Amino acid sequence: MRRLAAVAALAVAGALGSAGAATAGTEPVPAATLIAAKANPAVQLIKTTYSGRVTVPTAASKKSFDELLDEAQKQARKGRIPSDNLSIAKWAFGKLAADPGKYLKTGKPERTEDVTFSGTCTGWWITPDGHMVTAGHCVQNTPAQIEAGFAEYGLADLTKKDVEAALKDLMGSVEPDKELTDLVTKVFVTFNTDNLRVSDAKVKYELVLPLPGGGMNATSTHLPIELVAVNGTGGPGKDVALLKLDGARNLPTVPLGTDGDVRVGNALYAVGFPGTVNRDESLTEKSRLYPAITEGAYSALRETTLGVPYIQAQTPIYGGNSGGPVFNSEGKVVALVSATYLNETMTERQENQSVFFPVGQIREFLEAQGVTPQESPATRTYDAALADFFADRYSPALAGFKQTLDLYPLHPYAAGYIKESEEAIAAGRDTSSGAPPASPQPDAAAPDASATSTPGTAAVNADASPAPVPSIEAEPVAAEEGLMSKPMALVGIFGSALLVLFMLGGLLMALHRRKLAPAGVPALQVPVAAPAPAAPPAPFPFGPGTPAPQAAPSAAPYAPAPSTPDPTATRVYPRNPGTPYGNAPVPPSQNGHPGQL
Repeated sequence: MRRLAAVAALAVAGALGSAGAATAGTEPVPAATLIAAKANPAVQLIKTTYSGRVTVPTAASKKSFDELLDEAQKQARKGRIPSDNLSIAKWAFGKLAADPGKYLKTGKPERTEDVTFSGTCTGWWITPDGHMVTAGHCVQNTPAQIEAGFAEYGLADLTKKDVEAALKDLMGSVEPDKELTDLVTKVFVTFNTDNLRVSDAKVKYELVLPLPGGGMNATSTHLPIELVAVNGTGGPGKDVALLKLDGARNLPTVPLGTDGDVRVGNALYAVGFPGTVNRDESLTEKSRLYPAITEGAYSALRETTLGVPYIQAQTPIYGGNSGGPVFNSEGKVVALVSATYLNETMTERQENQSVFFPVGQIREFLEAQGVTPQESPATRTYDAALADFFADRYSPALAGFKQTLDLYPLHPYAAGYIKESEEAIAAGRDTSSGAPPASPQPDAAAPDASATSTPGTAAVNADASPAPVPSIEAEPVAAEEGLMSKPMALVGIFGSALLVLFMLGGLLMALHRRKLAPAGVPALQVPVAAPAPAAPPAPFPFGPGTPAPQAAPSAAPYAPAPSTPDPTATRVYPRNPGTPYGNAPVPPSQNGHPGQL
């Protein structure tokens, strides 16, 4: 799968300017502080999960393998290689690793594993009734990428067993060295990947709701979210997708800008869930799943060979940021996170060389889907309260934050600001007397009756009872055993990928890829033969086992998309060959089981 990087969205409409203006004796609030405060409520963690069954035959030797062993003995007798068993085995497996299919054939029994893996990306609300934007590569991957994810997470144990059995047969009680172990591992990784079959493949998308105060953990609610449409999975094509949460209303939203709202040299701000932090188990689960903001300059506007514009920027992004919004200094969304560039050897991501998909392209996509971005009443009230809060007008800010909770009881940050406002008032720091309040009073609020032009939006009545009404009515999905216990491959991508999802950097695609239905279809059809009944293993110089993924040089010309895991030196699977950007969801930490958040 590929890399997914995501950035969080901000709802900073016109109130941003007033919040930034300092009152007498009040220092201006940094743009990044305001953007993060307004964006975080609308920025969401998306999880994409793939499940399916993997079937792999046992490796059996061909006649050519016996001939290869005989040739190794001849080379030793002629003094061309040392005559000890280790040297002879290295010579033979050096030839075998170069072309396993020449010397090995499929045998019995066939091994079957049920595999689940997932990855995460970032998305952001654009309508009060649950329309969300993310990157296309977070929710849709090619059949080859999906199969690579199943190989990554489904073959590790089988490959390890194959390698151990082969080494024991070769060396007996003698400890093999690293060179031979690497050669044998490469043989089985290649053989098992080439002969992998996937059946009953399915994908699902979930939204992970933040806890009060932000962040997530194992107790967080998971809600199913529907994939509505996708346009591309990254450069050189487009990279955008639309999701929909059923039964939602009055969600926090972010404002879309235009391509003209930003130009080369301007600061760009990305908000999202960076995978590098998501997987850091030295941090508490809640704190590492809190949205982060990064800042950098707009470097240049690029155009791909397919005529698709992309923004090159110095804003740092990481795996998991994929799909998140990118803001200008006024708090308007001007792009979404798509990818990063790779270094010259295509083994590591270039620091601060990010690729963003412009907002003009996003607007065209939404228009084609009949979706009009709308600001929610909860966002309008919350943003005005923030303007008062950062201007030290704590009394109107307090009233505004309380009204925000009335409008959207699941708001993760309003309660924290209520507490801070009350403490500031008690400490005598309130400057609101004599200053015009920016926040509408609870009894003066007049939310937009339509809340959104999108079909299915619940109307908000200005005369409605002030009693809190849940803003999301979709039925929660039971929380999984641990939020970070099942990292995803994408991801990413899927990332993420959430999928997608997509897996650790540098996956080697299976040579015999099966066709899968496009992501978003409940079941991805992958031709797979029914597992044959267990039978005695075919004659082979080593016992059956399972090769573990090994490292190999990356084939991708550009950097993996931000939501994808960083490449490791122990993978044999290369990145997306021939494409400028890698795309896939990011897998969080693993706790003994492949999977993701």
